[in-house]
Amino acid sequence: MRNGIHLRAYGFEAEVLGERGANLISFACPALEAEALRTPPTENAFQTSNPYLFGIPILFLPNRISGGRFTFEGRVYVFPINEAKTGNYLHGTLHETPMQCVMRSEEQAVFEYRATRDRPYLTFPHAFSMRVSYTLSRGGITQQIRIENQSEQNMPVALGFHTTFSLPFVSGGTADDIRLMLDADKEYLRDPKTYLPTGEVDASFDIKHPLLEGSFSPCALNISRHFSMGSQRNMVLTDMRKKISLRYSADENYGFWIVYNGGRQDLICVEPQTWVNNCPNAPFDRQETGFSYLSPGEARTYRTYLTIEKA
Repeated sequence: MRNGIHLRAYGFEAEVLGERGANLISFACPALEAEALRTPPTENAFQTSNPYLFGIPILFLPNRISGGRFTFEGRVYVFPINEAKTGNYLHGTLHETPMQCVMRSEEQAVFEYRATRDRPYLTFPHAFSMRVSYTLSRGGITQQIRIENQSEQNMPVALGFHTTFSLPFVSGGTADDIRLMLDADKEYLRDPKTYLPTGEVDASFDIKHPLLEGSFSPCALNISRHFSMGSQRNMVLTDMRKKISLRYSADENYGFWIVYNGGRQDLICVEPQTWVNNCPNAPFDRQETGFSYLSPGEARTYRTYLTIEKA
């Protein structure tokens, strides 16, 4: 795209849109004729289509917060209600906030965003910085995000992505040929109207075996499910006929997946997140479901990895 930053090294190609919150909108392996991510046809597509369904939008704070508010250390955090039909806050706006590119080479691009007391992020009452880097290597692409609390109080922190894979992802392939392996442990059941956790957790959910063995067809049914991660924290999408796979994994900061296709057959979203949906208000122990914070001056680094390979 006109304003995208292109990376090319080690047999991979990538494109990042700084104007859209450093969204990785393309990751390809030309030798395998494979394009992993759903890429917008034009920049205008973000305004005319669902903006979460292109590339890897960064979600901060991720998923839903009921009523747009929660309490931490006696402080009430209030966020805009941007999902009117449920009365929830959803995903934030970092995915559409411009980030400055502060370093680039053939194999790496680094972006930075800063929220200050005078220029806050939404109604979030903390100054903080976020540094987003994408680095190509022989193993694929690494996304690294470093968040630093630059305020004088403990800052709640959670991170997620609306990672959207294209179906099919290989030239000449079909969506019917693709199978999903997901390292999913338990399912967090959600209310069908509010999409918030009900408090019920199912350790033997109906599609667990197909997901774990890699036989699940991602376009066979309308899916919107919320899982905890297993110890491997990875996903593999495989074109069974072309024998090419996408492998996506996360570091130990992440503990949850959302899997979503909206009833469509041209995409599948496999979304790593550090906390459970509505974590601050959900009927679970906060610490067990990913609630975390940074003390003043503290920083934390989060990493995910994506590659395209022969199966």
